[in-house]
Amino acid sequence: MTKAYTLRINSDIMERTQGFCNEHGIKFGFFVGKALEERLQDISDIEEFRRLQPEINEAVDLEKFLTGIGM
Repeated sequence: MTKAYTLRINSDIMERTQGFCNEHGIKFGFFVGKALEERLQDISDIEEFRRLQPEINEAVDLEKFLTGIGM
């Protein structure tokens, strides 16, 4: 489903984005939608990393693990 929104964007960013889309034959709405989607995924990845940080800090070095099990 697609929805239309009206928003205010810095004119320099708008011109640069439109120029990029025109030069590369990309539709503006598609480009902005993908950029927002990727940014939301980045935020989700950061939140997941923070959630896993305690486990990461407790991780055992692979070399030590292998030595410990006799490999």
